[in-house]
Amino acid sequence: MSYTNAKKYKRISIFVSHLGCPHDCAYCNQEKITGYEKSKYRSLDNIKDDIENQLSTINCDQNHVEIAFFGGSFTGLPLLYQVQLLELASTYVYEYNLEGIRFSTRPDYITTDIINRLKKYPIITIELGVQSLDPVVLDLSKRGHTVEHVEKAVNLIKSSNYQLGIQIMTGLPADTMQSFRHTVSKVIDLKPDFIRIYPTLVLQGTLLEKMYYDGQYQPWTLSETINNIAEILPLFYKADIPIIRLGLQQTDDLQRTGAIIAGPYHPNIRQLIESKHFQNLLDEFGNKNLIGNTISNEINEIEITINPIDETTVRGIKNSNINWFVAKFNCAITIKKDFQQQKKSIKYELCKA
Repeated sequence: MSYTNAKKYKRISIFVSHLGCPHDCAYCNQEKITGYEKSKYRSLDNIKDDIENQLSTINCDQNHVEIAFFGGSFTGLPLLYQVQLLELASTYVYEYNLEGIRFSTRPDYITTDIINRLKKYPIITIELGVQSLDPVVLDLSKRGHTVEHVEKAVNLIKSSNYQLGIQIMTGLPADTMQSFRHTVSKVIDLKPDFIRIYPTLVLQGTLLEKMYYDGQYQPWTLSETINNIAEILPLFYKADIPIIRLGLQQTDDLQRTGAIIAGPYHPNIRQLIESKHFQNLLDEFGNKNLIGNTISNEINEIEITINPIDETTVRGIKNSNINWFVAKFNCAITIKKDFQQQKKSIKYELCKA
């Protein structure tokens, strides 16, 4: 499966909230994140109804469709239940000619034996909840696995020709921009097919909530989160690793008053981060070409070429990026749109007065 393919992908999402997890990580409250009750084993009939209800809303002929198990550590489920879920999902994959099955799990729950057992099913993608590749951050976050577990799991998944997804978090306990950059660099070296990035929130009912109130943890601010993630986006773009999610998916439970105790929550955080990325690009260009340059006095306008898909984030909320650039560099901007222009990038042309 290619995440750069123009054809749309649809998922039949089945949540096994917190199931298969050996303990609570410091930040985790799957009930709030997924909206599904924690540690409740859903019956096969219930899951079958869920699959069929979601299938009824999808045109399988016009979309790539997959069945996805999220919210827990799938390969940590009791073996019988795990097999039952895989066999049920496989039935629908074959009957409706779906793309296949995907699931998320922990790095320490991927072994040679587990991979060999999975090969009999139409599994196409395995996502690893890596969160950080800094040992101190992993320890303080109560992850219960090591960096070595991640590396071994990645090698097993890639050598078995599964698509590999990696989930990372920002602003975990003891996380700094330096440790976050280290994690990003290591993740890029692992060459996943895609990643998800989740800013850490202090959720009600978690160990992190206690740490926060005890003064042992301070979340990154929204501004810090936007700036720090925007700074590393070009690294993933250059490595051609798609970021398929940036920020938690909104659920009714997550948005309920009191569910989020503290942290950088914003319903449009992806747009804010990507807008900051484009502001950084404009700032770099302006500082290099419009300040202290011998021809800068001759320039009163620049033309930028962007992919139309990026226009909203290039402009920023209420045209904030454009207004900021004009005010800082005393230089107007004309925007040219071209679908041939590489996404997440800008081409510049100086216009002399």
